[in-house]
Amino acid sequence: MRVLYPSASFTGRWFDGRSAVPRSVRFALAAGELVIESAGDEGAKVHPLAAVRIAEPLGHAPRVFDLPDGSVLQAEEGPALAAALRAAGHRESKVVVWQRAWPASLVALVALVFGSMWLYAEGLPQAADWGARNIPADLEARLGEQAMQALDSGIFLKSALLAEEQAAILAQLAAFEKAAGIPATRRLEFRTVVSGEGINAFSLPGGTIVLLDDLVDFAGKDTDMLLAVLAHEAGHQAKHHMTRSLLRGLGGAALAGLLWGDYSSVASHTTILFGQLGYSRDDEEEADEFAIEALRRADISPAALARFFLKVQSEKGGRNGPPTWASTHPDADERAERAMAAAEEDDDERPAGESASMPSR
Repeated sequence: MRVLYPSASFTGRWFDGRSAVPRSVRFALAAGELVIESAGDEGAKVHPLAAVRIAEPLGHAPRVFDLPDGSVLQAEEGPALAAALRAAGHRESKVVVWQRAWPASLVALVALVFGSMWLYAEGLPQAADWGARNIPADLEARLGEQAMQALDSGIFLKSALLAEEQAAILAQLAAFEKAAGIPATRRLEFRTVVSGEGINAFSLPGGTIVLLDDLVDFAGKDTDMLLAVLAHEAGHQAKHHMTRSLLRGLGGAALAGLLWGDYSSVASHTTILFGQLGYSRDDEEEADEFAIEALRRADISPAALARFFLKVQSEKGGRNGPPTWASTHPDADERAERAMAAAEEDDDERPAGESASMPSR
């Protein structure tokens, strides 16, 4: 059999595209062309290599050449054929190159593992922090509204507080915020839990604070204590802690959805996430410091915040676990000591005869 090129030739099976019966052929690769010769054929078939679609190698499967005339050539894969393809100008994809270079593939795998670990531990938290700082206010507010609707669908009931009780708390909060020089709470929602104990107040993204009836009952006539807790939640609002926590929990998809407007799918998961998310120690310390400074500016002793923590610790004695507020806000004793230290510091700076432990309002 005559081969048109002096380069190495290879055996293969050629399908003419009309019959399922293959024909044994020999072929060669050179000068940018694929030349096919078969026994009994009147002439060689020459195809520009650039017009031939060459499949990627797949294990021990034959290499497939889709020819411009609709016929197909199959040949056994091997180092000689790969070398001939390279010499003829064919370049394998980067995926094939990496598959054949197992040390590089191993390096890539290790890099992928460590990259994924970094993304989970550092990348997504940093992205969430950036998102919380830069998310448009209207999108953050919508996220809070969606979260409130989701929580109302099965976790909370309408508050049992009388309308005049709610109005009194709203008026006290507004006066406190004005005196403290902090942003006004956009919405204060009153709710009660479907079951269990709800000594709790918490922030939702976008300026919403939820106050549960059990916390109002827990504070009783100690208005300063209740305002201290609400000041703490205002600190979470000011620092966008809940938005950041939700973004960290939901990951990059939530970040992209919130920033580019597709937040409906994000909100659908907030009920589950709300029960799983908590603030970090740094978040809690930031919110406590915010509350202490706000109380000082409003001429309320930080001892009000300490009283709350101490009462929580006292009330939980003998129970199976702490109240909700304490379980999601750990280290109450330590935080009470910090608030009381601030109160004592204020007391040291006051003229003789004045006390930091101001009467509750």
